[in-house]
Amino acid sequence: MSAQDQPSAQETVAEAIESKSLSRVFNAYVKETVRYIPEMTGHFAILNVPESRVHMDIDPKKAGFTDKKELMDYMAELKAIYSPHETSVAHFDGKRNLAILVYNGPLHMQMFADPIRDPLKNIVGIMDHEFGHITVEGAYYYSNRHSATEILYAEAAADVYAGIRHISRFGGTGDDIRQLSWQRAKYMIEHGDNLHFTALSLDRLADLVDGYDLSKVTPYQAVDLSARTASETAPHSATINNASRFLPPVDQNVMKGQGYEAALKPLADKIIKGNMDYMASKIADKYLSPFLMEEVQYKGKPVLLDGAYWDKVRIALCNSQTSQDKLGVLHGLPVKQKPPSV
Repeated sequence: MSAQDQPSAQETVAEAIESKSLSRVFNAYVKETVRYIPEMTGHFAILNVPESRVHMDIDPKKAGFTDKKELMDYMAELKAIYSPHETSVAHFDGKRNLAILVYNGPLHMQMFADPIRDPLKNIVGIMDHEFGHITVEGAYYYSNRHSATEILYAEAAADVYAGIRHISRFGGTGDDIRQLSWQRAKYMIEHGDNLHFTALSLDRLADLVDGYDLSKVTPYQAVDLSARTASETAPHSATINNASRFLPPVDQNVMKGQGYEAALKPLADKIIKGNMDYMASKIADKYLSPFLMEEVQYKGKPVLLDGAYWDKVRIALCNSQTSQDKLGVLHGLPVKQKPPSV
C-alpha cells in the first residue's frame, strides 16, 4: 500500500477525499467508523470488488477465524458471490458478527454529489447508504424473506442515513437531498423501481436540513433520526403500487429513439386530464417539474419542452400542486365551500 493510500489514524473521510485516492478514502472510512462507533472495532470492512482489495478492521479471532488466511479466503468467497451484482451491497454475517460493505463499482445513480465532478463523494454516499442498512434497526433485509413494505422502510432508512452523513461530512442544503429524492422518483417512473421509492422520507430530511443545523449530528444520532424519519414517512407498498398504476411508464425505446419530449407525453396527457390519485399526482409533480423548468440534461444537452402543449402541462401541474398544498390529503375530494364574506 502506497503512502498516499494510507491515512493518518485521525484523518476523516472528508479530508481523505482531497487525496483523490479511493483506497485512501476507504481506509479512512474504516478508521472513522470504528472511531465513532466502537462496537464495530474488529468487525468491520469494505470489500472493493473491482480492485480486489479489502480495507478492514477485523480481528480474525473475534470473528471466529483460525488465522488471517482463513479470513482472506472468506473475503475471496464474498468477492466471487458479489462480483456478478450490478450494485454495491451491505453484507452482515450474524454468525461471525461481521459488517462488510461490498463496493461493486460506481453506480450511475447520482447520490448527493455529481458522480462525474465529485466521484469520490458520490461513492462515499453509496457506502453510507449501505452502512445505513447495517446500522439502522430494521434496515437490513433479504428480498426473499421480507415484504415489499419492509423493504421500502429499509431503503428509506438507508437513504436518510446517507443523507444525514453527507450533510455532517460535507455540509450542503436541503437541495442536495432533494436531488436524490428526484432520482428515486425518476427510477420509479422510468424503470419501474418501486422498492427504492424513498422520496417521501428524503423530502422530510431535506426540510429538516433547511430548518435545523445537522452538521454536527453524530453517527449514533444519525441512526436514530433515520429510523424515526423512515418510520413516519416510508409508504406501504400498496400505496406505491397503486400510484404506479396511474403513472404511465416512460418508454425507454421511445426516449432513446425520439427523445424525452415524446417519451414524457403519455404522463403529461395524464396530468392535463387530472385523473390521478393523490400519491400518483405528488410523484408525477416531483418527477416532471425539473423537466418543465428545463433543469434536466440528456446526452449533455438540456431537455427543452417548449410550445403551447407544454405550457398547458405547466399550468395543470401548477394548479394541481397549489391544490395539494392547500388541501393536503383532501386534494381531489369534494370539500364544503365557504360562504362568501360580506
